[in-house]
This record gives sequence, structure tokens and C-alpha cells, in this order.
Amino acid sequence: EKYGKCVKNCPEGQYYNKHSDKCECPSGTSWKYGKCIKNCPKGQTYNQWSHKCECNKGTEWKYGKCVPKCYNGQYYDNHAGKCVCPKGETFAYGKCIKTCPKGQTYNQWSHKCECNKGTEWKYGKCVPKCEHPQFYDNHAGKCVCPKGTELKYGKCAPVCPEGKYFDKDSHKCVCNKGTSEVYGKCVKDCPKGQYYDRWS
Repeated sequence: EKYGKCVKNCPEGQYYNKHSDKCECPSGTSWKYGKCIKNCPKGQTYNQWSHKCECNKGTEWKYGKCVPKCYNGQYYDNHAGKCVCPKGETFAYGKCIKTCPKGQTYNQWSHKCECNKGTEWKYGKCVPKCEHPQFYDNHAGKCVCPKGTELKYGKCAPVCPEGKYFDKDSHKCVCNKGTSEVYGKCVKDCPKGQYYDRWS
């Protein structure tokens, strides 16, 4: 007897509500599994064995909601609403890897950013690998020969003085046809029987 009349005996945990004339669970709880259990936040469900509100498998409680569990170096970004890699990293090969500078690619075996074959990292970019003695000139944007030489027949050859040309067979500067080197300079070939007199 309650409130001057006969009322229902309520199961343990519930109470009698005289206004609704029903047995009810306290506020914030619901009748499940034969007892009053805590109402779970949206996305969570009540686990009757652990007696706790839990997120579904593969998710966890963060930022007031169930979010995906992140793996392989990723973390949950609440603004993006997904698992992301830390700044400066990209998701590839099933994990977070270093984001490579433009022109380089990530080598999953060496775990490094590398330039393509035949190029190397210089001046903050991938540039052609130059064949010795050539070197990469950043201003010209190409491989160039050292000062005093020029590219001839695919190799750096000396820049020849006037009147001479680079002979690829002897690998040196020689006098033009019809001239011969006399006393270190190219002079016109003399007719047969004559010779060059440097004093006359």
C-alpha cells in the first residue's frame, strides 16, 4: 500500500510512478535484460556482461562519440571525420610514410624519398646526374662542361683557339686543314721545298 491505495510491487531497480500508474526505471536508465540499465550515448550500446556502454568493434569513444580506431600511424581527425596521417606524411603501402618533395618518390624498400634513376637531389629538386667532368648548372638548368671546355661528340673537349679544331681521334686541338703548327701557332702550309720563317 502506497499513497493510500494498493500499488504494484515493482521489480528491483524500478519505482512506482503514481501519475502513470506504472513501474518505471529512474531517469537516464531503461528496462533491458530484466533490469534498469544506463541509457547509452548515441552510437554506444550496453554490454550486459561488462555492464558498460561500449562502442562497436573497431571504434572507440572520443570527442563525445564513437569514432573509428586508427592504425598504422594514423590518428582520428575530428574535423576531417576520418583517420589521417600526421602532418608531412601520406598513407601508402598500408602505413603512414613521409610525404616526398615534388619530383621524388617514396621507396618502400629503403624507406626513403628518392629521385628517379639518372637524377639526384640538388638545389632542393631532382636534377640530372651529370657525367664527369660535367656538372649541373642550376641557372642553365642542365649539365655543362667546366670552364674552358665545351661539349663535343658527347664529351667535354677543350675550347680550341682560333685556327684550330678539336680532333676526336687524337683528343686535342689541331690546326685546320691546309695549315700546320709551327712555333705554337697554325701557319699556312708552305709550297713544297719552302719553309716557314718566323722572323721574316
